[in-house]
Amino acid sequence: MMSLELTKENINAVSLELVKNKKMFDKNVNYVMGFMLKSFPEKNELLSRIKVLNIKSRSAKKIDPESDVMEQIAMNVFAIKNLDEGSFTKNMLALFRDPSSFSQAFLTYFYSNLNLSTTKTDEILNGLVELLLSESKLKKSFMNFMNSIELSEDSESISLEEAKSLHKASDDHTFEKIINKESYDESSSTVMSLVSLDDSEEIKRIDTSISLLFEGKREKMSMLSILVCTRVLNIIRIILENNYPRDVDVIPVLMYIAEIDQTIFKKSMSAIKIILRKTDYRDKEKLFEMFCALLERNPGIIRMAMLFVDTCGKHFNWPRFLEIIDGNEEIDLDVVDRSYIPNSSFYEFILFAEDPRRYMKTIKSMIRNELDSSLLRDLKEKINGRPDLKDIKPIKDAISSRLKLLSQKKCSKKERKDNSN
Repeated sequence: MMSLELTKENINAVSLELVKNKKMFDKNVNYVMGFMLKSFPEKNELLSRIKVLNIKSRSAKKIDPESDVMEQIAMNVFAIKNLDEGSFTKNMLALFRDPSSFSQAFLTYFYSNLNLSTTKTDEILNGLVELLLSESKLKKSFMNFMNSIELSEDSESISLEEAKSLHKASDDHTFEKIINKESYDESSSTVMSLVSLDDSEEIKRIDTSISLLFEGKREKMSMLSILVCTRVLNIIRIILENNYPRDVDVIPVLMYIAEIDQTIFKKSMSAIKIILRKTDYRDKEKLFEMFCALLERNPGIIRMAMLFVDTCGKHFNWPRFLEIIDGNEEIDLDVVDRSYIPNSSFYEFILFAEDPRRYMKTIKSMIRNELDSSLLRDLKEKINGRPDLKDIKPIKDAISSRLKLLSQKKCSKKERKDNSN
């Protein structure tokens, strides 16, 4: 670090001295530019100061003085740091890989002061997404993941078409059974529809595609790569706060990389929140499918559940979601807001859960707040009809207590009504 203390008054003189001494320049230039960022936030003033550091650079002559001020600032920074990746965008991406604190501060300053068109927003976000996937070494597995989602959707539409063709070769009763089966699959969200089609080749193809997701282990990321990903996520959030994308959908990538570590998870979730708050996500069914597929491999993503419950609305298939939770003991249902869980779906889920005791806190809470006595009586009857559930005393006690309380309230209301008459 320089022995001379920097001030607003002496910064130009210090810069001129640095330019004369390459060794001192290389050692202190990041520090000096960082001081400029803090001391001269107004872009025109910052440009005039930073130009002094670039006064002897040949690249300085190539910078168009009539171009956007923020662009001129960036191009001077590129020249000072000897960045020549072939384009403005590539030079900016190179700054993400520069571990200096100045680069981080400059990226934040630069993107915070941009007003972008939707086209430019898309262009920048697309580059940042590519950088994320490259640094995380997840690009190939992410593409396999997205292909498996598309494949699953295609398979479902094929099954529907085949169901219609079957109608022509069968009587009304048979067709009605097929349609009822298809409707049931939509409501319970079982993985494949129309089992009667025996489409074994299609199922095999899907299984093969999904298996690609789990082949091998992800390469261990370096600390620098994690730093780069963290910076990228910070900038994506800044861009999304102030600008609107048009055609680039960054949510799938943000969801996918959330498994890297807790810091990446939090920053990904923060960016997703901004997007979902500012835009009406177009393909809610696909969003739900992606969430489910990732939940099966990354239990921690359950912490994003309420984001997708709110966004997907009627497209959030609770039976399917609960089924996935039941298949993985590491997924914690308690992080989900119980007031959103449809009671009828949850009671049905309890009856077929592998171990209902795992959800005792949620079960008791929902029964304690249940207002429909017929639902509770039906649940109690079904539990009594299941030998494997008969001994789950806490559930039965909770139902009995709630039914008793509802009955007392009903009697109390009737008495008040009679007395008023």
